[in-house]
Amino acid sequence: MKPCTCGGTNENCRYCCGSGYVPDSTPLPEGPTPRPRVPMSFIEKEPSPPVFAKERTNWKEIIGGVVALLLPFIILFLRWLWKNGLDTLLK
Repeated sequence: MKPCTCGGTNENCRYCCGSGYVPDSTPLPEGPTPRPRVPMSFIEKEPSPPVFAKERTNWKEIIGGVVALLLPFIILFLRWLWKNGLDTLLK
């Protein structure tokens, strides 16, 4: 076993998975493995609310809107049915 280039400090190391040692047969890159750097401007001090946060659905408003849309059509259908009779609908 030989020591890894990360020294066991990176648990996401692709060679040793954080153990710090790799088998002798495993080829290693020269020098330390590169670590991604995050600029300080991307680090927020306070967590922001989730982007996909949804407010609770107000079902009373939705049902009221559907009834308001369908009510004129129901009234027109009943008036037509009253004029023409149920016989025309069943023919």
